[in-house]
Amino acid sequence: GILVGAPLTYRDAAKFRRKRGHGVIYAVGRAALTVLVATVCAELVLMPVSASLFGRVTFAGLLLNFVAIPLMIVVQIAGAALTLVPDLWSTLHRATVFAVSGAASGLIESARLVEIAPWLARTVSPPWWPLMVLYYGALAATVSPRLRRRAVPCAAALLVLMLAGPHALARDAVPPS
Repeated sequence: GILVGAPLTYRDAAKFRRKRGHGVIYAVGRAALTVLVATVCAELVLMPVSASLFGRVTFAGLLLNFVAIPLMIVVQIAGAALTLVPDLWSTLHRATVFAVSGAASGLIESARLVEIAPWLARTVSPPWWPLMVLYYGALAATVSPRLRRRAVPCAAALLVLMLAGPHALARDAVPPS
């Protein structure tokens, strides 16, 4: 979703910007738009899988990635630095351990957003596999400029059917052959 959908979606979203800037605010806005687009694309691909495996989908990732991505960067860079900083440099070593620990704790604590705003997570019936196949087919068709105009509403309708549709469309409601 991120590798294929994000560049297409970001390019389309960028068309709606009227004026280009080069300041800090423009850079932060562009970075925020990039994170949002990548998150939406990843969620669109993962939602049916989450519904199927866990019987639950969450929209918290749309907000949490604005916190999680910078924290994960700190964890990865400081974690890699720990392998390079010998224990002999105790001040630098302690600071690096503190950075990893703080960022990792921030990642874990940020997941509590669902406890604060439980409406961001929804329990759903596991979708029927033919519906999932149609959905992923429609998503794949959105890559084609020729098919995109019809594929986007089709994928959206299928996603709504999978997540909020009647129980008759759920995997458990279909008797095994």
